[in-house]
Amino acid sequence: MQEKQTLVVDPTKEKELEQVIPQAPLLFTKQALWHKIRVAHYHLPPSESPEHTFSTHMISIHVGTPAFVERVVDNHVQGEHFVDGDIICINPAGLQRIMRSPQQAQFFHLYLQPSFLSHIAHESVNPDRVELTPQFKLHDPLIQQIALALKSEAQSGLEGDSLYIEAAAMMLAAHLLRRYATRKSFFPNYADGLSKRKLREVLDYINDNLDRELSITELAGLVHMSYYYFIRLFKQSTGLTPHCYIIQQRLELAKQLLRSTDLSILEISYRVGFRCQSRFATVFRQHLNISPRQYRQQIK
Repeated sequence: MQEKQTLVVDPTKEKELEQVIPQAPLLFTKQALWHKIRVAHYHLPPSESPEHTFSTHMISIHVGTPAFVERVVDNHVQGEHFVDGDIICINPAGLQRIMRSPQQAQFFHLYLQPSFLSHIAHESVNPDRVELTPQFKLHDPLIQQIALALKSEAQSGLEGDSLYIEAAAMMLAAHLLRRYATRKSFFPNYADGLSKRKLREVLDYINDNLDRELSITELAGLVHMSYYYFIRLFKQSTGLTPHCYIIQQRLELAKQLLRSTDLSILEISYRVGFRCQSRFATVFRQHLNISPRQYRQQIK
């Protein structure tokens, strides 16, 4: 008798997800800047999936009104009532499962690439292969916080912030490795930050390239450092994460251009690294409590 093949689904592709999730997502990130981690939001009728496995790691978080959800793994049925914010499950890539919900339910999913998690794992002092352990029904405030931040970023309707998304994905990966892996990863602390030479090299590079997309991977590569440690050492040296520092410098340059030139706000947004004027205006107002146009009017 021919052995039944497991349905393998790449959840970063909507067409493949249709095989196991009966309704189109309310939200699904497709943009290239979400390549390390993707998010999706589903509002589903009562349903049961076929047995399947995902090619990525997946975290499922319940949102909205309470609901009962079951997961079947190795013929073992797990069922719980979930309320808004509960983490339904952490599923490692390759886990065979069936999901059931006898009533309407909403889920927010995070899909994390295994290659990215492995890269973070090999930055710890334990170089052995690390795997996630399946989890069902748990409370983890940090995962909830990261998920809400990513959901808000995806729902903003604006061009996403690649540095912000990348940093959130790194924080999530490191947390999963510390808490939910077969071999706990240990990330040593460094108290001295970046050397003066390396810090100056990075800061000069940032200030010379504020008009274009920057990534943590790129900045860490300048000083031949893994990007997880780079974030930590950069913050120790400057008091800010790379993302916050770059935003700060972009806004300082924007204020200078608004004061001293007659460039349009669209042109200024391009010169300070925003490919979307509405994104520039939103960030400017968030940090300075005033729009770019109002700022220019006040100082002229």
